[in-house]
Amino acid sequence: MTVEGRSMELALQIRRLRNERNLSQDDLAQTTYVSRQTVSNWERDRTYPDVHSLLLLSGLFDTTVDELIKGDVVKMEELLESKEPYKRMTRLVTGDIAFLLGGVALLALGLYRFGWGTVPSYIIFALMGGMGLALARQVDLIKSTTWPRIGRSSPSPRASRSIATSPRQASRACTLLS
Repeated sequence: MTVEGRSMELALQIRRLRNERNLSQDDLAQTTYVSRQTVSNWERDRTYPDVHSLLLLSGLFDTTVDELIKGDVVKMEELLESKEPYKRMTRLVTGDIAFLLGGVALLALGLYRFGWGTVPSYIIFALMGGMGLALARQVDLIKSTTWPRIGRSSPSPRASRSIATSPRQASRACTLLS
């Protein structure tokens, strides 16, 4: 959905639509069966609603899921089409594997072939393993900065319940949706 010709992010959409309907974060949380903190995280663009919550939000706000998230979909497609993060992560993972395998090889060679002794061989292994772990950390940083919210929703235990777990909740949901 666009306002004044520009795409809006999901966080802004949720906040705007909630305010248009004079709902508090608590009201929205109860309707979507999540905590108020989860709604706050959605509106601050820290997490994405799960599919169940997106369906409830689209029904509550009388819009389609596509219209609700359209701006973010375009943004995510642009990020996913960028091949540079994949290339860099591939190089880092290759280096990570090389360091870890090299560390194991030097440990074995140091102990059994070169006679370096136990302590020096383990020190070399630890250094090589540490370098491998440092590269793995770089891969994780690339993933978290390039795709920060993909797969990182934080549903509360209430979010995993069915839409209406009791007649009282069903009538409340129908009241809020109408």
